[in-house]
Amino acid sequence: MKASSILNPLRKFLFANKTADGFLSKLTSKYPGSLLFIKLLPGNNLYDQPALRHCKKWGINFDISDYQNWLIYFNSSADSSFGVLKFLQEGNIVFDIGGNIGQTALRMAEIVGDKGKVYTFEPYPSNFNKLKTNLLLNPQLQNITAENVALGESKAELESMLIVLQIQALTGF
Repeated sequence: MKASSILNPLRKFLFANKTADGFLSKLTSKYPGSLLFIKLLPGNNLYDQPALRHCKKWGINFDISDYQNWLIYFNSSADSSFGVLKFLQEGNIVFDIGGNIGQTALRMAEIVGDKGKVYTFEPYPSNFNKLKTNLLLNPQLQNITAENVALGESKAELESMLIVLQIQALTGF
């Protein structure tokens, strides 16, 4: 019997709630890479959908039943998008291609300041809606322009497989 089959119901019961996971998020921020805290985290699959949380650190709402949002909320080093931030300076003009829910664009906007500008592009409507919501939660950042488009080599219309893949993941078909 796998340890996770025993631990997951316990993790869900003890930690998959706003009070406990908020505390764990603070601990993983204060002690990054701590195996103890990482082992306690309930996986994103243990949350009911949607599992909305507000992260004061980033000023963003997260649905932590979504894996990428879960990674950000629990301060995972697996979110590599923040690596670009060290190259930014006040007054830069930057492009965030694949804006997702806006986590990187918001941080970029803080760094480049009022003299800079951030253009973020997100093609998926559900992610774009979350991005727009997160921008509204941060009215102090007026230097972000968000576009619900994909960028590519040439002008074209493409059919997305995102919905099909999500249905397959949920149903197994």
